[in-house]
Amino acid sequence: MFNKCLLRSIVLIVAGLQLTACATNNTVNNESISESVAIIASNRKVIDPEIVKAKDVTEEKDAEGNIIVNAILANETTKFFKYDVLDLEPNYDDISALTVDIGDANSLDAGSENVVKFVDGDVELASGGIYVLKGSLDGQVRIKKGIGDRTLLVLDSININVMDKSAIYSDDTRLLIRLIDGSNNTISGESIEVANSNKFSAIYSKESISITGNGELNIDGKFSNAIESKDLLTILSGDINTTINGDGLKGKNGVLVRDGNIKIKSGDDGIKATDETNGSIFLQGGNITIKAKGKGISADKELIVAGGSVQVDSKKECMEALTVDLMGGVVNLIASEDGINASDKKQDKKANHTGVYTSLSGTYLIIDSQMDAIDSNGDLYMSGGTVLISSSTDDNERIIDYNGSVRCSGGEMIGVGPGARMQDLGDNSNQNYIVIYYNEVMPAGLINVLDSANNSLLSLAVDKEYKAALITSPKLEIGKKYTVVSSEDTKTIEITSVKTEIR
Repeated sequence: MFNKCLLRSIVLIVAGLQLTACATNNTVNNESISESVAIIASNRKVIDPEIVKAKDVTEEKDAEGNIIVNAILANETTKFFKYDVLDLEPNYDDISALTVDIGDANSLDAGSENVVKFVDGDVELASGGIYVLKGSLDGQVRIKKGIGDRTLLVLDSININVMDKSAIYSDDTRLLIRLIDGSNNTISGESIEVANSNKFSAIYSKESISITGNGELNIDGKFSNAIESKDLLTILSGDINTTINGDGLKGKNGVLVRDGNIKIKSGDDGIKATDETNGSIFLQGGNITIKAKGKGISADKELIVAGGSVQVDSKKECMEALTVDLMGGVVNLIASEDGINASDKKQDKKANHTGVYTSLSGTYLIIDSQMDAIDSNGDLYMSGGTVLISSSTDDNERIIDYNGSVRCSGGEMIGVGPGARMQDLGDNSNQNYIVIYYNEVMPAGLINVLDSANNSLLSLAVDKEYKAALITSPKLEIGKKYTVVSSEDTKTIEITSVKTEIR
């Protein structure tokens, strides 16, 4: 279910998703617009991410029980992602686990002093294994270097407050964090000097980090990142809430989200992967909400959305990567700059970037941007899904912007924005489309696309002025007439070719 941030965004009613049509005639006034918006809001719950799943993503278990996910991307390569069985099923019992009250050095069982050490206000775990942590600590939980391949921390409503260092720190061991069902775990941080606040992540490991369980993890403080792995960061489940100065989730070699409820409020980027070779972000499920002063989601390689609900409100680009594949799920973007940007920082910004593209193949996508809604410095592909766009009012910006080629073979789109530098779906589109240039500026309101029987095919409510519209649907047939009703304009349009342009 969408939250209230969509009320200032744009909305589409699609007959194919069995949503109620908001107009069946070509008369529109302010009262009908208000009624239609109310209808849209009441039907928004119908757009369940579970019914917008990626078709080209499959998964299977290998002989060891690991889950292998295969995603066929628009460049016809197959990307593999692995969920380790030890992370998926982090089982433990009272015999194998050591329970530690991190706020009470006297709580240790006899013989545990060599395994758990309280040093200068910090807690050091000096041996690999399984630890159930509870209690409160003004200091750091540190996993000693060289203790083994993997450490499982089971968090049972801990409260850690730390100054000028990470709250949980692991040097050279894989870190798995399990949030006990129903637990409420809190990490907070302060800095003596603001200049030092960008040196430490709340949770940090030089190796991989995986988080699972049905508890809650709240991170609030002056950290460079909420959770940072110098390898791979995987979120399998859990409720994770972060409010920090820096980035939210950061994995050098990638970030994977399989499930969970994630809320990020960041002073910089929301989710980030930074390695040029392995820095991919794969969002397969869950509910992700990001409010960022920087970029929403940024990957130095691939960004793939295959399911779940993703909502981003950012001061810069909402989504940015070398390649962007939106294959499934529900995505809502509110951007002060571009909604989506696909680019290679090593190539000339004005050139056609080799190996760069944005692909829309199955996602229910909503974009409200102050610059280009979709900006691909390479190619742009559309083969499925639903795309709703309210672009900038600035004539220098575009509904869609691409430096390479465009290919449309399916899906539904209705987008509005400025028309001065309009790019459309090209002459080689495999699907018919309409481009409208209005003689007057259209005020905010409702735009409907009706067939000859006055059935609503597409309907969009926008909250800003616009001068042009771009519309495509598999239901637009050559030789048939359609009516496009805007706030102060009605046009009857006959589809005469792949591209039908109205001025």
